[in-house]
Order: sequence, then structure tokens, then C-alpha cells
Amino acid sequence: MSVRAAATRYARALLDVAVKEADPEDVGRELDTLLNLLTGHAELQRVLTNPAVPVAGKIGVIGELTSRLTLSKPVGKLLRLLAERDRLVLLPDLVAVYRERLMDYQ
Repeated sequence: MSVRAAATRYARALLDVAVKEADPEDVGRELDTLLNLLTGHAELQRVLTNPAVPVAGKIGVIGELTSRLTLSKPVGKLLRLLAERDRLVLLPDLVAVYRERLMDYQ
């Protein structure tokens, strides 16, 4: 499965959950904030996307980010799931697809 296809599945699921449990626009803003943080901090991005870094370490970093950024429950769950599956590399595509889906939803 391609990166874009995988990101699309996660983005679609996130939008479905956001519609039911949170404000989809707030979720989009949270994703944008998170992506800006990652692109602005190369070391953090390397840690979260490097396959050599143990999954447990990535989960710990995501837990810390989630608490410090006070992310909504759907975004926090998604980040933890991506960390557990070592799929954090999907974030840039996931955010782009989520934005597209959100615009279609609106």
C-alpha cells in the first residue's frame, strides 16, 4: 500500500471520529500545529520517523507532545496509534488528506 493510500485511510477515519467526538475544524488546526512543530524541529522529526528508534521511545515522545500541546482525544489517539504501528512518517500526507476531506465535508 502506498504512503498516500495509508494516509487517506487514517485521515478518513480521523474525520469520522472528529465529526462524532470533537470539532473537525479544531482537529484540523491541531494537526496543522503538530505538523508545523515537526517541520520546525528536525531532531524531533528524525526521532519520530526513524525506523531505528524503538516504538516505545516514539510512544513516550508522543505522550509528552499530546500532554504539552493539549491535543483533543481523537488526535491523541491517532498519534498513539501511529506511534504503536511505527507509521508516524504518514503525518504530512495524513494532514493534507484530512484537509481535503474536511473541505469536502464542509
